Amino acid sequence: MPKTRQSNFLDEGSLNHLGNGHGRLHHLVYSELAEVTVMHKFSKWIVALVILLNVSFTGVVLYLFLRTGNEPSALIGCWFGFTTVELWSLSKITREKVRLEGRDESGD
Repeated sequence: MPKTRQSNFLDEGSLNHLGNGHGRLHHLVYSELAEVTVMHKFSKWIVALVILLNVSFTGVVLYLFLRTGNEPSALIGCWFGFTTVELWSLSKITREKVRLEGRDESGD
């Protein structure tokens, strides 16, 4: 039996059955949907920022290695360890939200 997507939020079609869409229910539902959308965009922004920072850090370390001949191995290990944990934590938060909403991993 295939999984179906279940959501705690009403979709726009359900709101049309409730009337003109104005009022408290409309505000509550759309504010919750907007919050989910903002969090999704925020996490994508964080991932892009971490990738950009990793590329920048790599460039700076390569430049320093070229100029000085010394490799800051402890700094490299700590930096990439930190960014890996940040991305892993963000992924864990997203997986937990998906599980709590009753959706499958693909988002369908």
